[in-house]
Amino acid sequence: MSILQKVNSILVVGLALILASPFVLAVEIKKSPYDNRAYKYFVLENGLRVIVVSDPDAELAAAALDVDVGSLNNNPDREGMAHFLEHMLFLGTKKYPQPDEYREYIDRHGGSHGAFTSLMDTRYYFTVIPDYLSGALDRFAQFFIAPNFDSDLVDRERNAVHAEYSLKYQNDMLRTYRVDGITGNPKHTFGLFSCGNNDTLGDLPGRPAVRDQLIEFYNQYYTAQRMILAMVGPQSLSELEAMVHEYFSAIPTREVANNIIQELAFTPRETGLQISVKPISETSRLILNFPIPQQFQNYDNQSIDYINYMLGQSAPGGLEHALRENNWIIGMYVGNENITHKQDILHVSFELTDAGIKKVDQIVEYFYSYIDFLRTHGPSQEVFMDLKSAGEREFNYMEKESAERLVIELPYALKHYPVKDILHASSFSNNTRYSPDKIKDLLANITLDNMRMILVDKSVHTNKTEKYYNVEYAVNNFTKQQINLWNIKNPVFNFSLPKSNPYLPKNFELYPSDDTTKTKQKEPINIFNEPGFKIWYMPDVRFNLPKEDIKIQITMPNAQSTPKRALLQKFLVLALKDRLQEQEQLFELAGINVDVGANQEGLILGINMFSDREEVILDALMDNIENIKLQPKRFGVYKDLIARDLDSFKYDFPAMQAINILKGIVLNPSWVPMQLIKNLQGVTLADLEEYTTEFLQQMQIEALIHGNLSKDKAKKVFSAASNKLLINKDRERTPALPGLLKLSEQADFTYIFAPSHNDSALVIYSQSEETGDQAIAKNALLTRIMQGQLFDQLRTREQLAYLVDLSIFRVLERPGMVFIIQSSDKNPKYLYERFVGFTQDFAKKLSGMPEEEYMQYRRSLQKILRKQAHTLGDQTRMYWEQISNHSYRFNFNEDIATQLEDVSITDVINYLNQCWLNNNSMRRVSVVSSSDDPYNHGQLIDNITEFKEFRS
Repeated sequence: MSILQKVNSILVVGLALILASPFVLAVEIKKSPYDNRAYKYFVLENGLRVIVVSDPDAELAAAALDVDVGSLNNNPDREGMAHFLEHMLFLGTKKYPQPDEYREYIDRHGGSHGAFTSLMDTRYYFTVIPDYLSGALDRFAQFFIAPNFDSDLVDRERNAVHAEYSLKYQNDMLRTYRVDGITGNPKHTFGLFSCGNNDTLGDLPGRPAVRDQLIEFYNQYYTAQRMILAMVGPQSLSELEAMVHEYFSAIPTREVANNIIQELAFTPRETGLQISVKPISETSRLILNFPIPQQFQNYDNQSIDYINYMLGQSAPGGLEHALRENNWIIGMYVGNENITHKQDILHVSFELTDAGIKKVDQIVEYFYSYIDFLRTHGPSQEVFMDLKSAGEREFNYMEKESAERLVIELPYALKHYPVKDILHASSFSNNTRYSPDKIKDLLANITLDNMRMILVDKSVHTNKTEKYYNVEYAVNNFTKQQINLWNIKNPVFNFSLPKSNPYLPKNFELYPSDDTTKTKQKEPINIFNEPGFKIWYMPDVRFNLPKEDIKIQITMPNAQSTPKRALLQKFLVLALKDRLQEQEQLFELAGINVDVGANQEGLILGINMFSDREEVILDALMDNIENIKLQPKRFGVYKDLIARDLDSFKYDFPAMQAINILKGIVLNPSWVPMQLIKNLQGVTLADLEEYTTEFLQQMQIEALIHGNLSKDKAKKVFSAASNKLLINKDRERTPALPGLLKLSEQADFTYIFAPSHNDSALVIYSQSEETGDQAIAKNALLTRIMQGQLFDQLRTREQLAYLVDLSIFRVLERPGMVFIIQSSDKNPKYLYERFVGFTQDFAKKLSGMPEEEYMQYRRSLQKILRKQAHTLGDQTRMYWEQISNHSYRFNFNEDIATQLEDVSITDVINYLNQCWLNNNSMRRVSVVSSSDDPYNHGQLIDNITEFKEFRS
């Protein structure tokens, strides 16, 4: 070794020791003025980087550990290994060898858990009731200290990975992503198959056993200095830090090679190309991808976000508006994604209309004309400063994230940004500096030579097939005609920069806290109650932010009473969204989020904003509704979009299809896509105009306003808004919808469908014969106890399916449960038999369950029910659920938690027998996929409409 090499070696070792030292200088992390949490960053002696967060209000504790390894680190001979390893770590360790130990502990103590593998990271996380954080950490940390990699479980879990692959086989976004990868640089691992299946992970002759390679991969990459741990809990910082030292200091530090891949995923050899992809579903999309340098290092100037904002401008004068005016696109998405250690991709994606698919070259022409416009005018400091002000405003008045979301995000931020900036580095802030040269440098990447144009449509010509998903595709150079058209000389549209924003908030004062009604009020009160117009009001008594949430239900009679009316409602929603599109970016910049949706009663508007200029904003929204005019040229676009959406149902994975069919059977009104698509072609513009007129003449309103304003202000805001609309005060109020089909004793019905997917699906709905709070409490507790054990038996031990679930299905006072399973190799008849077998065995286990274990489940469910909302929006949703179902039981969760006090283990056993074991009391509807070995349980439903009519 040369002297220079020795010096370098000494420096590296010294640096490692400094990094490994637990005595790290305190770093002050910039946080929002409203953030009452305390943060501490430190590094353990083994090199594990840690951030702990003490949150005095946290009702759940959470932890996440990120490993700096992902799918890019797979070897070509073992595609999917990183993902497979993620699965295996849950299945037993030397200290806790039972494969269900971790999952059971989390379930019993009110938590949840998960993991995911991305391109460059693998992240594991959980939540748990804070009193049990220590036990959860002990079990969690063992994943990274001494996993078992049991040989039998290796063989079984490979089947689970294969089932996950099968589940996603028809996902067109994933299929397009695969083609994008394999047409990139062959020297880079970006094009490798990330999921894995039985072939890539199988023990085939001529290659080492997969278990041996799994352990080798673990030892190669899972080392403390490649890990980041985040923890949140109500404990003090010193208590959290002590837990970290106790449980994570034993994670080994290994000498490992650098895993940063220097190659680029896309070099000049893989750009300047047109890639054609044939989808499975009826989707038409144009994607323009531009490789750019990785942007994390530019977080201090946010130049990429400025570019994204300008490209995505939807107001008049922007690219999206111009393309919509020509009826070439349905919508547009702009964003950037980090894909490798050295490279990002700037995506510009257009959802095309039927007319747009014939005008792809012209759309690209408009795109480059707009790029030329942006270059010619140069970066706008005025727009940049608006974005900076908006970012700082959002940061200063940021709502608290849940513990789970915070711990998932923190390791990612720590990996890419300085510690002091981790809470704000991903967006504009007061520290963001205007750097026009950086913006120009990014714009310089948007060229024909650097473009990868991906066209996704069934009409494209292909000559290649991707190996794992059988995607048909082709790769071609641009034609001379295209290049000539896209080398813009003259503008094709009168583009303009964004105009001044009339919605920007200016007043951030809090509604006076000395108002006694603010502190005394415990739940929403009715402040306006006239025929057809009802307003609920709740001041913000917890979050102390200058923000408001508004929910507005606009009802009309028989909104979805027939398939045709349900379709017309979809048209109306699209028309209203179209009108709001031009204001969307102005709203976004002002911190206003507007959501337009629909339910069985009519339309729903959701508005989240700063508590300033409410009257101006509501006035603009009501004006859009009052003056909604349907453009004939957009009618065909709406019909095309609805047709695609309905058609995509048959390409969804079978279990999801079965769930939607089940809802169509047991809910009223509710229509499955097959019923709707039969009526779509008969819908005319005249029908829509008539439906819209009826909507405007028959509407009634019920609304909630929750946040930083007084009762008088709330009345004033809504009074002004209501004057714009014609409220029907004469018709009777619409009852709460949807209704539930009530099943009689010994009801056992089956609907069979044929999905365009090889997997089998079985969904069974069991309706409780009991109603009321006691039944709801027993239903929730049984589901909580049964859920994890069902997953462990059918998914982990028997490997019947990747997708196995049991969930609550409740409509108003009548509870129920739904069993869901989708298998890649077992038919529905076999799946049903195993579910029955499991239920019988579970009944015996439940009868023998120790009282303390049962009480742990019961107490954890009570704590979940009593959990406070994390944000103003979460609290609004809790209130709104009780308003929208017309029950107005704002203490519903507390009532159910109280009812649980009287629910014994005997009550739960009896409820289990009633729902799943006693043929004399069961009330069931099953939805199953067809198979060669018929599912012959229950009376067959031949026609959904006739079945519902007969029993209504």
